[in-house]
Amino acid sequence: MITNALDDKPLPIYGDGKQQRDWLHVEDNCRGVLAVLEKGRVGECYNIGGLDVVENLTIARRLLQLTGKTESLLSYVKDRPGHDRRYALTCDKMEKHLGWKPQISLEDGLRRTIEWYKKHSIWMAAVRGGDYLSYYDKYYVNRDSSLHELAPGGAKSSK
Repeated sequence: MITNALDDKPLPIYGDGKQQRDWLHVEDNCRGVLAVLEKGRVGECYNIGGLDVVENLTIARRLLQLTGKTESLLSYVKDRPGHDRRYALTCDKMEKHLGWKPQISLEDGLRRTIEWYKKHSIWMAAVRGGDYLSYYDKYYVNRDSSLHELAPGGAKSSK
């Protein structure tokens, strides 16, 4: 979504965009994983959540504002069948047992992430070209035929 916005490409929004997600900055996620590794008990499950449950459309609009782009880039597409309306976690156990909770606000996290993408535009361009495009084409554009080739009895690769 960020690279699309920066490149003035459409931001696809499934259905009405009202699906809610629990947003967490990558640094908080890494700190959460580290807390589990260092302090967690073997065999226990821990939810690492962001405590910021926000609709996808709201996030897309905020990304557009932060990148200085207009909402004309929003592109509503047919929703996926069975698309969950809400993903959210309770991470009370992380705080109670491991002393972990998110430290980066959603707003600050969005700003920091956008800045990272801007600073690493050359790296992003390389990542989004060549092998990435081949992978994207194989597993998204031509997904059905690619999966058929992988299935037992499917068409065999010429390798």
